[in-house]
Amino acid sequence: PAAVIRLRAHMEPWAAAQSPLLSLLASIGDAGDRARLMELLPRPELRKGAVVALGFCGTQEAADACVALMRSGVVPRLAADAFCTITGLDLHEQRLIEPEPDTEPVPFEQDDLDQDLSLKDEEMLPLPRTAGVIAWWDSHRDDFLPGRRYLAGQPISRAVLWQTLTDGPMR
Repeated sequence: PAAVIRLRAHMEPWAAAQSPLLSLLASIGDAGDRARLMELLPRPELRKGAVVALGFCGTQEAADACVALMRSGVVPRLAADAFCTITGLDLHEQRLIEPEPDTEPVPFEQDDLDQDLSLKDEEMLPLPRTAGVIAWWDSHRDDFLPGRRYLAGQPISRAVLWQTLTDGPMR
């Protein structure tokens, strides 16, 4: 309990630098904590950590927020990953992945040779076919009860948590 109180007190200052703490709060916190996480979504400097934490919220409301983010084109890869964590949707299996956009090579004279070319975590996630994900959600949304928490499309329980930890994706 003391750790949760401390997380709540310092949620915003830690959000940008320590986004895993947001996920922890989403996992062990209450409905009020999850609502506060949703309030961080409009803030660009806090958004990525908050979007990742949505997957740990596991609620219909969090899935709706993920769909809204995908629809608006804001962090669609992270939003799709959190959405799939909640719903159990497999983007590969359902063929809901967009091909990676082609990028034109930059002329040598304009190239920034000091630029960091390493992939960021979110860039390794698939780009969702947003219209297909939305259509899937429209047909499955009623399977997810408001206020109930889900993991991989199932109501959270010890068995579901254990199964996800042993057989689910590493992320």
